[in-house]
Amino acid sequence: MDKAELKRGEWELITGCALFHGIDESVVAGVLETAGCRLVSLCKGAVVFDAYDYRNCLGLVLSGSVNVTKPSSSRYTMATLGRGSLFGSANLYDDDTAAVTVLTASSNCRIVFFPRELLETIMLETQQVALNYIRFLTGRVRFLNDKIEGLVSVNAEAALKQYLIQNTVTCGEKRIVRLHGSISALAETLNIGRASLYRAFEALRQSGSIKKNGKEIEIITPGGLSDFD
Repeated sequence: MDKAELKRGEWELITGCALFHGIDESVVAGVLETAGCRLVSLCKGAVVFDAYDYRNCLGLVLSGSVNVTKPSSSRYTMATLGRGSLFGSANLYDDDTAAVTVLTASSNCRIVFFPRELLETIMLETQQVALNYIRFLTGRVRFLNDKIEGLVSVNAEAALKQYLIQNTVTCGEKRIVRLHGSISALAETLNIGRASLYRAFEALRQSGSIKKNGKEIEIITPGGLSDFD
């Protein structure tokens, strides 16, 4: 592509993105002038990898926005990529033709694509680009770990609630659950990690749903198990 194709502010966006942060502008200009680097414009509603076969490329959104959905459902938007967002790392070294996600332009947008071969070349020539890419991937891994942790925590709490509901006995005016084994055994029974189980107990305790004294758990949510459920 030709640098002259860029609109106002797009050059600064490219040089300031995660991949080229701190890289000499002459190096970035050389990358853009490489034959494999392509700038494309998409109309609203266009599916990115249907319109252009850039599966083994890293893309940078220069303008507009792109919705990310699962191939099985276009109704649920997993994420929206805005100006300055990098995408495509999941497919960069994956030769499987099946799409992991579907990217659809949610508005008219402009995207610059960097093919795998070009990225490999500039990473070998400029170590800082390789380090920048590693930092970018590290950030993605951290983000996904946080998302997974959130899902696990919710599932662990739901599993613990169900267990408590099913094992509650009335003792006078109290509703009690007595644990007959270790926390590890309960975690195995519920098919969740022990750390997740501890966090689920703590979440219920902090919400005022339970009091835990050793292996005895008192259900204290006002209204009884119907509210607790």
